[in-house]
Amino acid sequence: MVRGSHREYAQNLIRDDVQKLVKEGFSPEQLKETENSWINGLTNQLYNCPLDMVIEKRLYDKYEVLRPAQFVSLEKTQLEYLTILTDPDLQRMSPSLIYRASLAMNCAYAIFTDWLCDGATEYSLPYKSSAVYSLGEKLFDVFLSQQASKMIPSEEYDLIKQFARILHLEGWFSIESDSSQPDTSPQGPTNIGLLKQKEAATVMYCLDALKRFQSMSKERIQEIAFEVGMLGTAGIDYSKPDRRYSLKSLPGEQFTGLQLLVFMFVGFKKIDPALNSGLDFDEAYRTAMTLMEGGG
Repeated sequence: MVRGSHREYAQNLIRDDVQKLVKEGFSPEQLKETENSWINGLTNQLYNCPLDMVIEKRLYDKYEVLRPAQFVSLEKTQLEYLTILTDPDLQRMSPSLIYRASLAMNCAYAIFTDWLCDGATEYSLPYKSSAVYSLGEKLFDVFLSQQASKMIPSEEYDLIKQFARILHLEGWFSIESDSSQPDTSPQGPTNIGLLKQKEAATVMYCLDALKRFQSMSKERIQEIAFEVGMLGTAGIDYSKPDRRYSLKSLPGEQFTGLQLLVFMFVGFKKIDPALNSGLDFDEAYRTAMTLMEGGG
C-alpha cells in the first residue's frame, strides 16, 4: 500500500529527475502525471513481480495442460520487458533509481522464466551484459530459496519485503492486514453444500460460458481458463454474488467468483474433456448443454 508518507518519501528521491522534465517542455500537469506514473508503476511492479513468480510456478505444477498457453503468455511478457532494456530514450527520461529497480525485476523474471522452462529459453541472455544482472540474480535466488518449501498463506508477501530490501525500496510502501472483519467464507471449491445451493446459478453461468466459447478458438479458451487458474492459486471467493473480479482476457466486464470457476470448468472441458478440474459442476454442465442444444 502506498500511503501519503510513502509517496512523499518517493517524491523526495526523484525530485531532481522530475525537475529535469521542465527542460523537456513538460507542463505542471504533465509533471504530476509522470511523477505519479513512475511511483505507481514501480510499486505495482514490486508487488506483482515476486507474486507472479509464485503463481506461475504453482500454475505450471498444477495444470500441465495449460503449459503451452503459459509458455506463449510468458514469451509475450518477456518481449515486452525487453523493450525497456533496449529503449535508450526510456533510460534517459526515467529516474535512475526507478529504472535500475524496474530493470532488475525484469531481469529476475527473465531468469525465472528460463528456469521454469528448464533451459528451453534464453530470455535472461540480453540482461547479462547490463549492470543489473547480478541484482536480478539476487532477486531470483530469494524466490528460489523460499519456493523450495511449500509456502503457507501470507508467506508470499515476505518475498515482496525481501525484494524491497535488495532494491532499497523499503520506504516506498507498507503491507498491512485487512482491518475489516475477517472473511470466514471459503476461498476455494471446498464447501460442497454451498455449491449445491448455487446450482441454478451454476447452470446459467455454464450456459453463458458455452455461448461465449462457441465461436472462440481453442487458444482463446485456453487463455481465459489459464488466467482464471492463475487467480485461483490465490483463492477465488465463490460465496458472494457480487461481481468483484475482472479478467484481462475478457476486458470491460466484471464477474462473480462462481462465474470464474465455471469459466475454468467449461474451458477445461473444451480443451480436454478428460481433464479433472477439481470442480463438481458436471450435472450443471449437462443441464446447460441440454439448454444450449434446445436453443436456450
